Amino acid sequence: MITYSNGVQVSKGIMNEEGIISVDENGQLEMTGIPLGKYQVVEVSCPQGYVLDSTPYDFEITQKDHTTTIYTTSHEQTNQITKTTFTKTDVTGDQEVSGAKMSITDLEGKVIDEWISSNKAHEIDGLESGKTYYLNEDTSPAGYVKATKIEFKVNEDGKIQKVNMKDKVVTISKVTLGGEEIQGALLQVIDEEGNTVDQWYSDGNEHPVSGLEEGKTYTLHEDLAPLGFNLVNDISFTVSYEKENQKIGIEKAKKAGVYRGRKPKEVDREKLMELLREVESKKMTAKEAAAILNISIDKYYRLKRQINKFGNTSAY
Repeated sequence: MITYSNGVQVSKGIMNEEGIISVDENGQLEMTGIPLGKYQVVEVSCPQGYVLDSTPYDFEITQKDHTTTIYTTSHEQTNQITKTTFTKTDVTGDQEVSGAKMSITDLEGKVIDEWISSNKAHEIDGLESGKTYYLNEDTSPAGYVKATKIEFKVNEDGKIQKVNMKDKVVTISKVTLGGEEIQGALLQVIDEEGNTVDQWYSDGNEHPVSGLEEGKTYTLHEDLAPLGFNLVNDISFTVSYEKENQKIGIEKAKKAGVYRGRKPKEVDREKLMELLREVESKKMTAKEAAAILNISIDKYYRLKRQINKFGNTSAY
């Protein structure tokens, strides 16, 4: 028990020079020696992860008779724990997106929590009231754009806070000048550092690109064209920050005036098929076949994959 200069004794908790009293490790405060009179209890700070209750609570200690020497009064106050829910959805906000690696960090970059998004909201209890954090998408699911981090501040009113991050989709299509989808083109998306972030063969449907990030610029490159088509010039595009799906393709190139096409290096299709059979029967190596066709070994294998996937009518 500590006795202060004003005669007040504190057996549980501690009082500072300004008269502010802190509860003990069990959340209890016990004082004796308080003079009769009117008082007010106000919480000025609370433990991290709880909501401050700044409501003033009045109480009065009065003399009831001339025989009672000890008067007691008690007050119980409960702090709510902060609750924050996080959702990862598509641009409509209605469809939950599963498979994203998510994290919460503070302003210093310290990781507070990590999880993989699912079809249910993720809830975190005990974030510091009034403090600013970031919601990060560390890895986006296949076919979705990696979203920009969201800054949020934890509510100080005790209400459940909801933070939603939306993932957009960028689709790419390979179409004729008439707008019909084409199969058999080998397409690549390349970032500004020259890295291939996605690669696929067109199959007659729009392709949702993986590995993209908001605000970054990429190049759509056609590496192999289907039979009868010229290679399309590279198309540069930037993924916007707007939460709207984007479509990139030949139609965009036509409107931009860059659909001029690159004439592919001619490859004798019948000779290619003959040499593929020769290599398959181990009468020659792939390297020897590529040399006869006057193409790189890499292109030889790409043409082989194209034929295996779409047949010899799709390759040039």
